[in-house]
Amino acid sequence: MYAIVRHSGKQYRVSVGDELVCDRIKGKIGDSVKFDKLLLISDSGNNIVGDKELAKYHVEAALIENYDDEKINVFKYKAKKGYRRLTGHRQQKSKIIIEAIGTEKETKAAMKTRAQEKAADEIEKTTARAAKEAKTAKAAKTAKAAKTAKTAKAAKATKVTKPAKATKTAKATSNGKATKAVKKDKPSVRGKPKKKDADK
Repeated sequence: MYAIVRHSGKQYRVSVGDELVCDRIKGKIGDSVKFDKLLLISDSGNNIVGDKELAKYHVEAALIENYDDEKINVFKYKAKKGYRRLTGHRQQKSKIIIEAIGTEKETKAAMKTRAQEKAADEIEKTTARAAKEAKTAKAAKTAKAAKTAKTAKAAKATKVTKPAKATKTAKATSNGKATKAVKKDKPSVRGKPKKKDADK
């Protein structure tokens, strides 16, 4: 099913779900746009024309974006007169999406269904976003814990061990009191002369 609508002196062929770029439409993003000026509606080969018949139908759309088109240069001149004028222009455009085509009752039902689908999509996106954020937070927490454990392990490895308990001799030596080894010499032989035997 498609329709031919008239907007800003131009004609557009539209179907449900089509995205259309047209001249600027005043409104905010997400606002509903209604086209009443229809030239033809075709449904499975059944064409509807005529102002009386088409008055029952209209096209519902939603505003997606308002933007300025690419800049074009307009150059004017007159030969042999030295007249030169250069100006720029950016046409204001709007992007819309067609949501429903039909009578008032049909479009209301279609818009309701569309709103329910949109709400379901939003819930699904929100759930997916929350799951992604939770996964990212969990990964960050795990990485932080691993980093902390690695730092603690490195600090433990570099910790200076206490020296063994010094012995009494080593302790005295370290205090500057060196012990001297006492030698037990044999008694001197330079004492009194030996007594000679009486027989001699």
